[in-house]
Amino acid sequence: MNSKKRIIASIIAFILIMSLFCFTATIEYKRSYQNNIENKKNELMFVKTNMEHLIASRVMAIEGLKAYIEIKPDFNQKEFNDFAEDIYESSNEVVRNIYFLKDTTITHAYPEKEVKSFVGTDLSLNLEQKSWVNYAKESLKTIITAPVKLIEGGTGIIVRVPITRQGEYYGQVSIVFSYDKTMRASGLIDLGKEKNIELTKKDEFTDN
Repeated sequence: MNSKKRIIASIIAFILIMSLFCFTATIEYKRSYQNNIENKKNELMFVKTNMEHLIASRVMAIEGLKAYIEIKPDFNQKEFNDFAEDIYESSNEVVRNIYFLKDTTITHAYPEKEVKSFVGTDLSLNLEQKSWVNYAKESLKTIITAPVKLIEGGTGIIVRVPITRQGEYYGQVSIVFSYDKTMRASGLIDLGKEKNIELTKKDEFTDN
């Protein structure tokens, strides 16, 4: 009888020890899991801040060009080059091209030699870009779209900055960023490889 009691007591003790072990392990796992989530959030926030700086700083640089166009709408290519050069040269190679669209047609392009062949292109007729070109025109809001198939070839991020004169839409400046270089400069590529991050996109017009 005593032997049975000892066996039962041993079993109960074992169950209690295992329960305590499982409880402690669960608590530790949850703590470790939560810390891992927080670390990933912090890493993504760092990438987000880098991305915002890369793009926002170039958008802010457009303000001078916007003001100039509002005052002098008949500006020439050389004058456009003077403004665009500063933005282009300070971009650490993430900016590919800069365009001015009068209404929806490219009239000025930088770097001029590389992309002057696209002057005269009406982007409202371009399948990949027409929706967002028209959206910037109609909403008068600065917008960012990515990834976009570029008329120059390859994939990019495009920031469209509408310009008004006397309260009416006049045109827009398009800053074309290299998609891969911007992703890499922000730190997202390296983080994605390390943390197995997948990028997805949603087209607000088609809801795909």
